[in-house]
Amino acid sequence: MIEELSLQAAYQQLRTLAGDEEFDPQSMADTRRIVYTKLAAPVVHRTVLGDPSVSTEALQALALVDAPYGKFAQALIAWRRAWKKEWTERRS
Repeated sequence: MIEELSLQAAYQQLRTLAGDEEFDPQSMADTRRIVYTKLAAPVVHRTVLGDPSVSTEALQALALVDAPYGKFAQALIAWRRAWKKEWTERRS
């Protein structure tokens, strides 16, 4: 189950799990680098260009695994939810 977190708490958790102070969760390149290179997650989906996917579907599959990349995928899903919630509330 993916925990509901504030945007700041989710971001801090991501940076800790990534072990990278420069990690930007909005950057697909950063996210791919952490998930597939640093954490050595298996590629479960690819983009139309053939890159390893960091889509919600791919992350949900990775989040089921009890491994560092699974914990990171869970945290990234939580961050995306928190970001979307905050962005939506600001627009209201």
